[in-house]
Amino acid sequence: KSGADISAWFADTVAFGTHITPVAPLRGSHGDEALVVFDVTFTPPDGTRLRIRSADACTFDANGLITSLRAYWGPDDLEPA
Repeated sequence: KSGADISAWFADTVAFGTHITPVAPLRGSHGDEALVVFDVTFTPPDGTRLRIRSADACTFDANGLITSLRAYWGPDDLEPA
């Protein structure tokens, strides 16, 4: 994701009652990139609360704002919360 896609993703996280729990320290956060490993719980429109176990690779601009985000997770990482 990049640009407006990132903003839309974060808007959905609020609408779905998302809770993000870090499960490991940030990695590589001394430059403009970092890897964040966390669990995400949320309730999509169908009403079933879910958990995704994810690792996200992010890049940041000079102001510390996310300029790109790539989430790594698959079907085995999605489960009822």
